[in-house]
Amino acid sequence: MEVGYSLLEAFQKRGFATEAMRALIDRAFSMPDVNMVIAQTLPELTPSIRVLERLGFRFAGLGAEEGAIRYELPRQGVAATPAPVERC
Repeated sequence: MEVGYSLLEAFQKRGFATEAMRALIDRAFSMPDVNMVIAQTLPELTPSIRVLERLGFRFAGLGAEEGAIRYELPRQGVAATPAPVERC
């Protein structure tokens, strides 16, 4: 599963990206068929790379788009938070 995010400049450097990515990772790994979460960024976006590395992602090489780099987070070693149950 591939995840992504973007924040307006006014909301950067406040932990929102890390918090949002952590929720996306938890949600992804709550699905039994998801074994890896993938993220892509540009090499010059150092803050985005720091967010990914802080959450356990590891550099995995070139991304799918020209100039992008790929980071991966395998399920193993990640404790997922169960997805909330939706009530009708």
